[in-house]
Amino acid sequence: MSEELEKSFRDLFGMLKTRKKFILKEITAEGKLIVEREDEICGQKENRPYFFNTPQELKKFVSEMNQEEIEYQKTIAGDEMPYR
Repeated sequence: MSEELEKSFRDLFGMLKTRKKFILKEITAEGKLIVEREDEICGQKENRPYFFNTPQELKKFVSEMNQEEIEYQKTIAGDEMPYR
């Protein structure tokens, strides 16, 4: 695996700005990235893995997670509370 690919994955992962806890778990010898999201359900840790084959896939994921966080922040900053 190339150092350039690893650097690209790490740089993109560093751009993730969300309150959800993600761990850069592993970059495999085949050049695939495994990221885990730390979830706690009823007091038990339930880590959810995400698999990325290319930096472009990770970039799309980071963008979606960051946008989700922005929308969440807008919701809680407003006067209206969302219905659940």
